[in-house]
Amino acid sequence: MAKYKAKFDHKPLSWKLFYLTVFLVLIIVFFGYFSRYLVDFLDSVDRVADNQSAVEFSQSLSEIHGKWLGSKNSIITLQLIESLDLKSKGELSFIVNEFGWPIALYNNKKNNSAKVADVMLLDCKALWLGMQSQVKLKTLRVKIMFDKKNVAIGCIYFRGKDKLFDYNLINGVINIAVKPQ
Repeated sequence: MAKYKAKFDHKPLSWKLFYLTVFLVLIIVFFGYFSRYLVDFLDSVDRVADNQSAVEFSQSLSEIHGKWLGSKNSIITLQLIESLDLKSKGELSFIVNEFGWPIALYNNKKNNSAKVADVMLLDCKALWLGMQSQVKLKTLRVKIMFDKKNVAIGCIYFRGKDKLFDYNLINGVINIAVKPQ
């Protein structure tokens, strides 16, 4: 019986190469066909993450402005909260302008001897880092918006070449950039 089995187990080398080639071609065709679906899926994940970051930024702005309306202080402190267990992770202080919209982070250690008026410079990157919970979105390109008189009036946030949104610090409006589907 071993004699016959040995004859069935041996195939010529040309057939082995043929099967290997067919297998590799099928893998390449399969990958090529479904890769566009994978790219579309990853793009939709990025769009959702970008929209979530704009929503988080807007919610933080609203909370800061709401606290400012109640106190009219130039420094507003927010509690950093873990979303799942609602435990406090500390505090984050923001410097707000005369309209109650945040313009920079306030560092108690760095600024304790300085007056708030000395640190009233627009810091778009620090605002972004302070208002984001998504670690992946911590890296971003930021530009400052200027009016016709060359006065800083807001921030424009980009991921790569794509504009995510802009923030106007005069009225607190966030304009979310609509990405094509």
